[in-house]
Amino acid sequence: MIRLERGAEDFSLYYKGRCLLRHSRGRPALSLGQGQGRYRMSHGHFRIGQQILRRQACRGFRVLASGPEQVVLEFPGLISLTFTAREHRLELTFAAAGPGWNRLWLRLAAAPSERIYGCGEQFSVLNLRGRRVPLWVQEQGVGRGKDLITLISNVRSGSGGSWHSTYFPQAGFVSSHNWSCDCELASYAEFDFRSRDSHLLQFWQVPERLVIHVEQGAPALIERRSAWLGIQSAQPDWADRGVWLGLQGGSQVVREKLERARRAGIRPAAVWVQDWEGRRLTAFGSQLMWDWRYDKKLYPDLPELIAELKEQDIRFLGYINPGLAPEGKLYQEASRLGHCVKNPAGAD
Repeated sequence: MIRLERGAEDFSLYYKGRCLLRHSRGRPALSLGQGQGRYRMSHGHFRIGQQILRRQACRGFRVLASGPEQVVLEFPGLISLTFTAREHRLELTFAAAGPGWNRLWLRLAAAPSERIYGCGEQFSVLNLRGRRVPLWVQEQGVGRGKDLITLISNVRSGSGGSWHSTYFPQAGFVSSHNWSCDCELASYAEFDFRSRDSHLLQFWQVPERLVIHVEQGAPALIERRSAWLGIQSAQPDWADRGVWLGLQGGSQVVREKLERARRAGIRPAAVWVQDWEGRRLTAFGSQLMWDWRYDKKLYPDLPELIAELKEQDIRFLGYINPGLAPEGKLYQEASRLGHCVKNPAGAD
């Protein structure tokens, strides 16, 4: 399953016949570092940078174990890597030799013809080859990068989006050459797919584990990877019984637009109402009132409206998030109880 080909100063590591790592003194497969991050945030959209305090290429190595089920490599004084073949997957774990290392760069072998997909929910491009993908949970932003909408949003409030902004990044990807890599970590990361012969993964910590799947074809790869990651529950039967309408503006508006839809021959399965909790005016414009109680001006009869729609086999959908509006009562309660994220000065 695992095969290690080594020379005096280089090695190549294979799993199920696929080369995953190529290492030499001139082009090491990994580096360790220590860095300090810089984070600027506006309206949930981040600008992230860093200062690298030190970076150490891992060059000289020793083979501590080499077999078809496990390979252990040590870069003396720096880090050791353990590759373990488990059922249908390869696991890579790291053990740094000392404290203070909080950056790791890992170079995985690639082929020029590869296409790369994944990294979570990405909206701008499908094939990520040729891109450097930052992985960080944030607002998607207004606009998707170098366009007029983004420029205006940044000038007004610093809330313009980027091509990679997403609510759901994921530190994992799938290759068109029928292999995948998923990383377990809790830090910022960047996956760089711009090189013809390698994928450079940068982590702002020493990762807990990398899991690699290699299969003969895409269906088998997706099946194995899905079984490991977990398969989502089947959606409810009602989800396909009609259209989901995005409506807002209050109980009366929702009822009026539903009636118009029915007259037009539309069968609604659900209404998605994002302003059930009301609205607030800020410098950014009209935003939702994140106080997570229904607005009794816009929706004075919300419980009755939900029951009324349910009798018609129409679901009422909304959403909630961890943010709180400073004007709301829930923020005052959360602040008093010490539940809010603090800045370095100790303020909310």
